Amino acid sequence: MIFCNKKQGLFVKTGDGILSLLEVQSENAKRMDIKSFLNGNEIETGIVLK
Repeated sequence: MIFCNKKQGLFVKTGDGILSLLEVQSENAKRMDIKSFLNGNEIETGIVLK
């Protein structure tokens, strides 16, 4: 499950706790810091990654 807040960042719930993502890299794109990523992308809180 994902928790997203543009001011605080992007958090992913795992079986062992919560990860705070500092950088992300979309497929075929450059790596970027999470604040830049969130400024250009809308992430829905509560989605489940499979």
